[in-house]
Amino acid sequence: NIKYFMELNEYPDIHIHNNSNKYIWQEWIANRKNKILFKNIIPQLDGLALMTNNLINYYTDKVSTNTILLHLPMTVDLERFNLNINHQPLKGLHKPYIAFIGSMNNKKDGVNILIEAFAKIAKHYKDINLCIYGYWTYDTPAHQKRIKELDLEHRIVYSKPIESDQICRLIMNAEILVLPRPASYQAEGGFPTKLGEYLATTNPVVATRVGEIPEYLHDKESIFFCNPDSIDSLTTGLKCVLDNKEKAKNVGLEGRKVAESVFSTSVQGKSLDAYLRNLFIK
Repeated sequence: NIKYFMELNEYPDIHIHNNSNKYIWQEWIANRKNKILFKNIIPQLDGLALMTNNLINYYTDKVSTNTILLHLPMTVDLERFNLNINHQPLKGLHKPYIAFIGSMNNKKDGVNILIEAFAKIAKHYKDINLCIYGYWTYDTPAHQKRIKELDLEHRIVYSKPIESDQICRLIMNAEILVLPRPASYQAEGGFPTKLGEYLATTNPVVATRVGEIPEYLHDKESIFFCNPDSIDSLTTGLKCVLDNKEKAKNVGLEGRKVAESVFSTSVQGKSLDAYLRNLFIK
């Protein structure tokens, strides 16, 4: 009488669509995992939580008729981003700065677009820098080379991942938080968890209009949207924040309200609790 519950937050076959994947062994492992997932795991599930409606549509005809699906959006622990606490800046970083947390991957997070967009504004806004923190990938050498070519080594911090408490301090003290995710199969099915953390800070967020993000946030009300895969559009979005700081502050506050009402662990926790009680106790 054991019941099985699982949570998934992206399409299982994104490796096929990720052109940045240059390693055959990674593709082999991914294919092997997918085979096990659909042959041995999915058919046995009593419950399956999915991060987006696109994933629900994808899995609806792949699960058993007895499987109960739950839409469980990205969640954020707002207690980590307590607005009544003075979050000390990271040692060595000088404000103001634009911050990005993620993967140094062009296909997933558009870091190459971010670097080029910053290069366009750097000469006009000489007091602001860019901080990029994340897992290094096969795109990293090209990023470092491009930063050097643009003569921005003194303006761009390009660093490996930092601890959870340091992430909080980094983004709480940022002037702008940026999410330059390209339009992709991965963006369509998933939802960036870092967006919840960004919104929780009350700092203005500039993000690309991809996936289901526009279903929760509205341009120049709770976020500043730009077009994916466009250096010029991201540049315009960053300039809009820098040139309208009072407006940007209000947009950041509205973004926090969305995090509180939709993405907080307390809100989604209640939904998950009710779902699990129905799944396991009925």
